[in-house]
Amino acid sequence: MTKREISERMCARFGEFVERQRLESKITLNALCREAGISKTVYIAFKKGGIPA
Repeated sequence: MTKREISERMCARFGEFVERQRLESKITLNALCREAGISKTVYIAFKKGGIPA
C-alpha cells in the first residue's frame, strides 16, 4: 500500500467521522463549510477520500 493510498483512506475515515458528527449535531453542510472556510466541493472530495487538485 502506497502512502497516497493510506492518506486517501485516512481522509475518507476522517470525512466519515466529521459527517457523523455533523448529522448528530444537526449542522447544515453550508454552515459547516462556512465555519471551516472551505467549499462544499472540497468537503465532498475530502469525505470521499480524495484530495482535490
